[in-house]
Amino acid sequence: MKAIQSENDKIVINEYPADAIQYHSGVVITDGYLSIFGTFDIETTNILIDGEVRAIMYIWQFCIGDVKGKWRDVYVGRTWDHLIRFIANIASHYKLNAKNKMVVFIHNAAFEFQFMRSLFNITRMFAVKKRLPVSFDVDFAFEFRCSYKLSNMSLGKFCEEEKAEHGKRTGYDYLKKRYPDTELTDEELLYCIDDVLGLHEAITHLMQTSGDTLKSIPLTSTGYIRREARARVLANPKNFFRVRDNALDADSYVICKSAARGGNTHTNPLFSGQLIGIDDPAAPVAVWGYDKKSSYPYEMLASPDYPTGKLIHERANQWIDDAANICHVVLFNVELKKGVYFPYIAKSKCENMPKADGEYLYDNGRVLKAPVLRLCITELDWKIIQRQYKIGRCEIIDQYVSDHGYLNNEYRNYIWELFKCKCELETGDPYFYGKFKNKINAAFGMMLTDITREDIIYSNDDWDSDLPPLATALFKYYKNRNSFLEYQHGLYVTAAARYSLQEGLDLVGIDGVYCDTDSVKAVRNYDTEFAAVNKNIITRLERAGYGAIEVNGKRYTLGVWEKDTTYTAFIAHGAKKYAYRYADDEANKASKRGKIGVTVAGLSKSLGAKYLNEHGGLKAFIVGTWDDDGDYIHGALFDETNSGRLTAKYDDKIRHEHRTHDGHSIELTSNVALIPTTYELGLSPEYAAIVEMRDVFNDDAFNVEQYKQLAKRKKTKNKNC
Repeated sequence: MKAIQSENDKIVINEYPADAIQYHSGVVITDGYLSIFGTFDIETTNILIDGEVRAIMYIWQFCIGDVKGKWRDVYVGRTWDHLIRFIANIASHYKLNAKNKMVVFIHNAAFEFQFMRSLFNITRMFAVKKRLPVSFDVDFAFEFRCSYKLSNMSLGKFCEEEKAEHGKRTGYDYLKKRYPDTELTDEELLYCIDDVLGLHEAITHLMQTSGDTLKSIPLTSTGYIRREARARVLANPKNFFRVRDNALDADSYVICKSAARGGNTHTNPLFSGQLIGIDDPAAPVAVWGYDKKSSYPYEMLASPDYPTGKLIHERANQWIDDAANICHVVLFNVELKKGVYFPYIAKSKCENMPKADGEYLYDNGRVLKAPVLRLCITELDWKIIQRQYKIGRCEIIDQYVSDHGYLNNEYRNYIWELFKCKCELETGDPYFYGKFKNKINAAFGMMLTDITREDIIYSNDDWDSDLPPLATALFKYYKNRNSFLEYQHGLYVTAAARYSLQEGLDLVGIDGVYCDTDSVKAVRNYDTEFAAVNKNIITRLERAGYGAIEVNGKRYTLGVWEKDTTYTAFIAHGAKKYAYRYADDEANKASKRGKIGVTVAGLSKSLGAKYLNEHGGLKAFIVGTWDDDGDYIHGALFDETNSGRLTAKYDDKIRHEHRTHDGHSIELTSNVALIPTTYELGLSPEYAAIVEMRDVFNDDAFNVEQYKQLAKRKKTKNKNC
């Protein structure tokens, strides 16, 4: 037993097996679960064995405590053999079995599971994807659950949000080689211990505030709002029958799923790769950012375009006015109109699209020109496409039509109440404010959940999947009395949001620099213009039966455009790939003013900003050019220490082996090595061609030959484009 002092906090550690397990009296069984639960974590290091990078565990941590938080015991061990014995001892003492389980939470259970799979008998598995378990049972006795799926937050953020006394520590050197016999410092031990101690405190607090038990607590964060919303919606029996009456069949579900699309994220090619403004906090504002407040919730309340009846298979081969239309169309001789800077048609939503070749032209995944396109769209998409593109002919080859209107009142009122509570708590308790914010964010996600997801199967130490027959999955969903959402409504939330975003893009026109789902950035101040647009948004919201909320003299209105940020400098290289310097003014939070920021998919925001600060600012974000030999010269290279990117290398073949490595006794199991990797900023040849050929967006016709020559250059080897 070891006591470590951390500031004014003394933590007692039981070093298993030297310190025997402490068994407490008063442990009872409720609904098949012990009244105590555990949290578990391991730390690993990468080593080179037989020329391959492997990961080995050098310490495990296990915290056990009661559900009321009256006591907690922390255990650490250095070998898998000891963990196996530890688990067996607990199972024996508490007589664990399939009807008497102990719940154990792991933050990001997918990582630990990869090591445990070759050590323990996995008797049940629930996973959302291969290698991503949400929960799994060991020997019918222990039910391991993923607390990351439950919280949808990093461990540090989860502990902070749930007011845990202990939390994720920083400054731990993961690259340092450690072995099971490596003596750890007190600081290193505290880092390991606080992970499980803080997680136990966070889970306990979460159950107390939500009134949950180990049986009732959801497996995922969406589960909270799903059960609340279900209770509200099904309180009106008409809603259950409406869902059943409007049930999708296999054909209508397929077309709805094909028409579903996320947010509109794109960079104006006229500005792509250009450093706009002056990279200096004291410089004048060069780019203004406008954000649509709670875009998805607004559309859920105010949009009158949702299908409200049964989707009927129509054969009219024309768009039906004043109705919801979901159509599979073929478009002929499609070409972007002059003066459009954010092309709407996504290549990824079109069928069997060839590479760019002169006949088919793309702007970073958006269609500029095509002789033929096949895709599924709604009438809202069609309105945008008509405004943006010249189209020779539109042929509707499959069509489903319904009356349209608002979502049911019970669901809308529930969303409204969540938003109201969030506004009231904005300057109050940050814990409950965060809760309501998360609920609002989840309210949309569950609307577009795939009804026909694969069943993930883990059997005989291997992953597999089984896609149930479509008709069977749909029958099961609509037969379930707990089903309260209509999938077709989910696709209209995003369609309506894209339509509203397009209003902002049309407003800024050529001045638009970048857009992302509910925000627009422009090279001119558009406060007055957006204020005029907001009047119509407010009218639309009031027509739907909702208005502004006033709290302590401040008004909150869903859906309105607000000036969100200002920048003295901004540079973008496409969707989710931009860097900026915040202006030192009141439009930005005090903590951000004058600072550099970076947003690149897969790149650490903090480490990316640190890199740019150390390499001359935003000029380090400028992508290189093509040399005379046609080879691409890349831009910023974020190395292993500055990217925050990790490559996962899985090893499923090794079972449980005892070896000696560099004089250390180690245990090899199935494992996953997380290897730091670089991120090199670059562009695909096709996108680079469009960027260099900026006049294509201002000319009456595309210069196809120029495009072909630019796009013929050698393909870059950069896989991170």
